[in-house]
Amino acid sequence: MRIPFSFGRRGSITSLYAVILVLGFFWCRDVLGRLSEDIQTMKEGVDKAEKNVVVFYWVITAGIMALMGYSAWAIVSKLIDFIK
Repeated sequence: MRIPFSFGRRGSITSLYAVILVLGFFWCRDVLGRLSEDIQTMKEGVDKAEKNVVVFYWVITAGIMALMGYSAWAIVSKLIDFIK
């Protein structure tokens, strides 16, 4: 019987994917919690540096969400392969 999350090389990669999912979830939860503040910052005529920081955070968040999607896909595909 194969173990899907063994401690071998593939298991450590799967563990890394799981850690990415958990940490990404907490990052996105915090950033999405500031959404209304960020929208207000972008609407107001505050300094350009502050707007650039808001855009930078959202670009980083989009990248983290993409990485989370890939990690979820990798974990699910490994589980499906294990079930087969």
